[in-house]
Parts: sequence; C-alpha cells; structure tokens
Amino acid sequence: MSVEFGVGAWSMENLIAVPRPWNGMYGNALRQAQLAEQLGFDSIWFPDHHFVYSGYLSAQFPIFAACAAVTEKIMLCGGITLLPIQGASRVAEASAAVDAIAPGRLRLALALGYAGREYSSAGIDRKKRGRVFESELEELLTRYADRVGETELWIGAHADVAIRRAARFGLSLFIQQIYDPAELLRVKTMCAEERASSFRSDIVSETRKQRVAIHNVVWAHPDKSAADQARDRWHAMLAHYGTHIMKKEADMQATGVSFDPSQSYLVGSSQQIVDGLAPLITEAGADAIIFHIQTTSATAELVDEQMQTLATEVIPHLRDLK
Repeated sequence: MSVEFGVGAWSMENLIAVPRPWNGMYGNALRQAQLAEQLGFDSIWFPDHHFVYSGYLSAQFPIFAACAAVTEKIMLCGGITLLPIQGASRVAEASAAVDAIAPGRLRLALALGYAGREYSSAGIDRKKRGRVFESELEELLTRYADRVGETELWIGAHADVAIRRAARFGLSLFIQQIYDPAELLRVKTMCAEERASSFRSDIVSETRKQRVAIHNVVWAHPDKSAADQARDRWHAMLAHYGTHIMKKEADMQATGVSFDPSQSYLVGSSQQIVDGLAPLITEAGADAIIFHIQTTSATAELVDEQMQTLATEVIPHLRDLK
C-alpha cells in the first residue's frame, strides 16, 4: 500500500494578535479542501478544542459536512476528536450524518484531550478520562457500530499508555511530531507487543490492520527569510497555546508538542523536507505523513502556496518509497 499524504490542521482561530472574520476562515477552509483534493492530497484534518477565547474549532461535524458537499474523494479527518467530551452517542449520530453525504470519507482520530476546563464543562473528573475514553470507545465499536457505518475510527495518541490502548483495540494511530525513525520503530514495536498480549478480540476483528500516521510541522521554501518566518509563526502558535490552552506542564506532555526546534518542526528547502521525512517511510514504515502547515497566523495565500509546493516538489519524491 502506498503512503498517504494529508494536510492540516484547520482550527479556524480568531486571535487577538491576528484578528480575522470567522466566516472568512470557514470559507477558506472549504476552498482549501477543494484545493487539497485537486492537488492530490489524500486527506485534510481538523482539530477539536472547546472554550478557547479564539473560537478554536469546537464543532467538527458541520465543517466535515460542508467539505463533504464540495469535494468528491479526499478523506475528511478529525485530528483529533475528543471522545470523552463529545460522547459516543453524539459521535455516532454525527458520523452517520456525514457518512450519508460522503460514504467512507470520514475518519476520526479519537483522543483523550488534556485541558481541565473541557472536562469540568462536561462534568467529568479529568483524572478518570482514560477510563471514560475506553468506555465510550467500546460503545462506539459495539452498541453504535451500525451508526458509525463506514467511518474510520483511529486513535490520536502521544503517551505510551494511549499508544498501547490503540494497539489493544486494533485501531490506527495519529501521532504528532515524530522526526526520528528510531522513535517510530519503538512505537510500532510497542504496538506489536501490546497486540500480541492484550488484543480485544471480543470487540474487534483480529484481521484489522493498524496503520500509523505522523503529523509533523513542515514548511518547504528555498528562501531563508521565508523559512525563518515559518519558524516564527510556529513559535508564536506554541506561545499562544501555552497561554490559553496548555496551562500545566502535564498538558504540554500530553500533546507531544515540543519547544525543542529539533523535535518541533522541519523547515527548509523542498529537498530538505524530502530528506527529513523519507527515513520515516523507508526505515520505519510510516503509513501516512500529515503535513501540519496551517499555523494560526499563516495567511490563506501562504497556505495555498505551501500546499502547491508540497504537492509538486515534495510528495512526488516520497509517495512510492514504501
């Protein structure tokens, strides 16, 4: 199977530092979903957070449905979807609606989340979120399986405990920021061991194949000043998250987001991007590479240009490596 290439992550935030009308951002998301499909990307990704001042995308399914109506084949993906906050019944019903519009084109990377205010609003003890997650996941895979339909259920993970959970349920993984093939091999070995010892064959078929998608921040540009600007946008976004979303060190650890440049982004010429990502495919067998290019302060024009660059100068050199 060839490697999948996706692009993300559209959060539609309206920042104090970079104010923009929300209707314009949502309109651009629809247009860019069409552009991504035209350029040959396999998937487009939308995140999920709640009660953030910037209006961080808190209702994924309307944008999934809107994108489904204006595209034909690109996968519409939640990266991530907060299952304990959303609840199995709501996810199942909303998935059924989107699946009716675009059969087999919805994918949800289900995750725990970490922000305390989200759990407080839902009346859930944050310390019990792992238990709640597994309970809701079992509901999706059993009681609501017919409503979920053709929707692909994945798990968004960074911590080892979440990665092992994905292996037990035989679900594919969506992981942020892995640039070292040795780390990806460690993850895959861990999954194989967990699957061998604790697979939930009472709930899912043992024939289910587990795939691994890596969501890495990248920016391809030959000009050093443009590359520096891309780094600055990423640093500004991390600072914003640290102020308004990730209140505690435990929150930072839960996301997998790093302030260490060597573990946080890959910025440079198209060839440098190819050289940086190729080992994840050739040495560690990554099944999908998701390019994180949609930083909160990047203009629509810059994002359009970057999608064009990745589609024409990077992906052709990576697609058939596996």
